[in-house]
Amino acid sequence: MRKKNTTEIHVMMNKTKSKINNSLIISVPESFGMNFYRELRNAYLNTSGRYNKYIIDLRKTDNMSTCMLGMLLQMHEYLERDNSEIHLINCNSELLQLLKVSSLYHLFHVSSQ
Repeated sequence: MRKKNTTEIHVMMNKTKSKINNSLIISVPESFGMNFYRELRNAYLNTSGRYNKYIIDLRKTDNMSTCMLGMLLQMHEYLERDNSEIHLINCNSELLQLLKVSSLYHLFHVSSQ
């Protein structure tokens, strides 16, 4: 039987592990820059194949730059090779609208606040 893990990655990549759902949870900070993009990229590149589900928690995020949209698209393209799911959770109405307008909504499992 496959070991079930959940790992949470917060700002500065603090990790907490538990034995649930074989998921990697990434909490996006309120404001983010190049350091966060590097951390996010490293998180999915270094864990590819280890998790079935990548959960991006957008609870603290009010808006999303085109750079972040691009990063999510790159993440999707990379992880779809492993048949991993990407869930965007706690999206506010503005983020939901942005994902729909950018035609990226259908690539992810999206839930609102």
